[in-house]
Amino acid sequence: MKLKFVTAIIYFTCSVFYLGQTAYAQWELPKAIDGQSAGTIACMLGTSHASSLIANGSKLYATWSEQDNFGHHWVYTNSSNDSGTTWSTPVKVTDTPMVGKLPYIASSGSRLHIIFYNYQGTLHTYSTNGGQTWSTPTFIDTSLGSQYFSCSSIAASGSNVLIAYSRMTDVGGPIKGFIRRSTNEGDSWSAPIEISEAGDSINHTSLAIGGANTYCAWFDKKGRRIKIRHSSDFGATWGNATTVSSDPTTADNFMISANGNNVDIPIVHATYQYIGGASYNWEQIFIAQSSDLGASFSIKQVSMMYQFYYSSFGAVNLVRDGNRIHILTYKGKAYRSDDGGTTWPGEIGNMSCMHVARTGEILHTINIGSGVMYSRNLHGNRPLYTSVHSGVNTQLPMQVYPNPSSGSIFFNLKKEAENNIYELRIINALGQEVSTNTIHGNTPFEFDSRTVSPGIYFYLLKYNGEDIQSGKILVN
Repeated sequence: MKLKFVTAIIYFTCSVFYLGQTAYAQWELPKAIDGQSAGTIACMLGTSHASSLIANGSKLYATWSEQDNFGHHWVYTNSSNDSGTTWSTPVKVTDTPMVGKLPYIASSGSRLHIIFYNYQGTLHTYSTNGGQTWSTPTFIDTSLGSQYFSCSSIAASGSNVLIAYSRMTDVGGPIKGFIRRSTNEGDSWSAPIEISEAGDSINHTSLAIGGANTYCAWFDKKGRRIKIRHSSDFGATWGNATTVSSDPTTADNFMISANGNNVDIPIVHATYQYIGGASYNWEQIFIAQSSDLGASFSIKQVSMMYQFYYSSFGAVNLVRDGNRIHILTYKGKAYRSDDGGTTWPGEIGNMSCMHVARTGEILHTINIGSGVMYSRNLHGNRPLYTSVHSGVNTQLPMQVYPNPSSGSIFFNLKKEAENNIYELRIINALGQEVSTNTIHGNTPFEFDSRTVSPGIYFYLLKYNGEDIQSGKILVN
């Protein structure tokens, strides 16, 4: 109980820190979803070039690997049918003691697909019953040595499934990138299609499908650049490669998000300095965007340069909902743009994230902590208030008074809004809704603050699904 009390104090302190400026909805406290079996000594997640967490409506699917005392790595998965409120019992995907690391998951048609690697190559398995049971893993390709580390990725749409991977075709030679595709949900696979260019040496690959358009990007570690190709026939043929970023500080932590003709790629630039025997590491986040099927890209700055104190291993994640773009990182940085990536207001909150998914406005993340930890943000990391209202504000469509209050608080819309119907939500400092109401423009709404505990609350006024006004209220 003492530990929980201290956690609550820290959580409230973080909430109060944002008073007087734009504050963002809080993340729920992380909870373990791995249910580690006896003998498990470590859990592992892959980096973000492919996804270990996906959403399909209100259903969530996550995958990871666990290492036991004997050095075996087992692939697991878990699912939620209620947008992350509850999770089922984890299912072991691999039944034999083999090396199964860095799994990634995708869905197509009626199937879930997982790929993972061991020291012989990349393997694929599928489920036809929502992840309860899985097919016997089969090799997509085999490698020479251990050149599959963190290199494979998967994307799926309908009956089409694509897997990208890297392979050293000649001992001591360059590591090349390949695609294999299936048009029957993984029952059979095409011959390998080389995706990389001559002279490239591949590290990570990333796949994305947006409508009828498929994209494959990779990191060329020789030139420290990200390249991309586009396909309009689900990977049967590919266009010429485009260089997305060729800055020498470009890190290999990236992923692709695709929506039709539009492509978004978050990029990390990393700089390492050694001064007086000490290591100083700096990072900066950018976004590369294309609106012409990946033929050309513009690059915009997302963050200021910041220092970090451990190696540049991790993830940078992006999810998009119309013009709203979220970027979250393994190092706890979170950013949001509401105009399609044109402007970024700065860092908003702190949530360490290896993988992110979205269902409507809800953001979901998984990370490694005391096992595989899941958290969600029910309000999409949106502003909960934009100013402190101490009385009537005639510049806003709704007046809120008295504020602070220990009794009734009235929400009164202006005369020009009297014929409309609105939704009013009251949210506590943890981001939890305590009241949801339908109000008419011609009738003031009365909220009895005695029905809630004293503290800081936020209100959100919505019209036709759009946020109209938000603010803070103080309950004495």
